[in-house]
Amino acid sequence: MAERGDVFVVWSATLFGLLGLRSAYTLVTRALPLMPYLQKATGAVLVFVGVRALADYFGVQVRHAHGSPVGEPVQPQGRKSSL
Repeated sequence: MAERGDVFVVWSATLFGLLGLRSAYTLVTRALPLMPYLQKATGAVLVFVGVRALADYFGVQVRHAHGSPVGEPVQPQGRKSSL
């Protein structure tokens, strides 16, 4: 924590983050009966993230269908990069 500066700021940010996560969990738990495909969709997202993490760990580059790696911004056609 010493690298971040003020200890109060670090603890308060952590507290508000946890409170936000708890609120989101409560919202999803109450809305679960209204969304029958939420568990399947969440499972699909977690599988996708897991496959991406394993591919990254083993050094396999996974690309989008349009050819740009995930995480890099796509430059529109006809514009030159300022970098």
